[in-house]
Amino acid sequence: MTADTTYAIERARPQDGAAFTASIAGLFTEDGGTRDPHLDTTWPDHHGAEDFVRELDDPNHLHLLVRGDDGRVYGHLIGVRRQPHPMRPSARTAVLLSMRVAPEARRQGVANRLVGDFMDWARQQQANEVTVSAYASNHPALNCYRRNGFQDFEIVLRAEP
Repeated sequence: MTADTTYAIERARPQDGAAFTASIAGLFTEDGGTRDPHLDTTWPDHHGAEDFVRELDDPNHLHLLVRGDDGRVYGHLIGVRRQPHPMRPSARTAVLLSMRVAPEARRQGVANRLVGDFMDWARQQQANEVTVSAYASNHPALNCYRRNGFQDFEIVLRAEP
């Protein structure tokens, strides 16, 4: 794709299941598959469509697609509204669970638009905080999230026994 391609952000529909799952599989391969030796990169192929269908009509979930003017899907975003936890009873949290923009559509503002739509949805859900996690070595993703107002909050450290 060229910089002339126009990308639309739209709510995913039932007929988008295969394209949505393919985008998730791309994220698993590109991101987790290169950063987490324990990640089953085939998980989306075996479970992604099932989860997509189950969550699509759930008002606590948001499923967005990036569609090019050529009709192809160039990315996705999954968000979820979590119920308050007894340890944090006043936190109404919206979690950005998964986001991917295909390499050929990057650096064109698509990720910022996805995050903006997620933030709008979170406000509509009356969330008072939003969270996202990313691999510490995924500097482009971390920079994108920070540009969109996310700040470091927790750090998970890992070691081999």
